[in-house]
Amino acid sequence: MSVDTYAPAVSREAVNAALLDCLKEVVGADTVELLGVGSQTKVFTELGISSIDMTRLVELVGGRYPVAERLIGWLADKSLRALARLTVGDIADFIRHALA
Repeated sequence: MSVDTYAPAVSREAVNAALLDCLKEVVGADTVELLGVGSQTKVFTELGISSIDMTRLVELVGGRYPVAERLIGWLADKSLRALARLTVGDIADFIRHALA
């Protein structure tokens, strides 16, 4: 009998819920609810997240999933234009793929 040594795949719903919880801690639950934040919400232009807020978001996500260093690298490789278009769904997709 073998023991699985890998983590099971994390569902899209689980990652989305965790990311929304993290966003609520960063920008406030009222803001997330008022704006109806979803996968298409632009992180910087619609939520108004600053670089300091993004650092906090990465810390919170890293506390839930072992992806903080890769997430930092992924974000650092993006152009300013790409960061302006970055959505909540983009971050959730990155987390899911990083965990795969």
